[in-house]
Amino acid sequence: MNTIAYTGSFTALDEAGRRYELKTYVERIDVSTLDSEYRETIDGMKSIRTSSGEPVNYIEKGRYQLVSTGKELRSTDPNCP
Repeated sequence: MNTIAYTGSFTALDEAGRRYELKTYVERIDVSTLDSEYRETIDGMKSIRTSSGEPVNYIEKGRYQLVSTGKELRSTDPNCP
């Protein structure tokens, strides 16, 4: 069974200086065989959301965009992807 795993967070700012906490996630894809006694997973698609759950587009390291408004966010946080 595939699951979504939280992988970390970082802060970003919009042009007005409003602060956003962005959280990163990765889909864990189950690639176990039916007869295996151990579960094996690989990392799938990564995603970013605000702390309230709003989807965020990745533009490039340090630049992001809120999907609902198109507002651009920027980050110099060392944890940003």
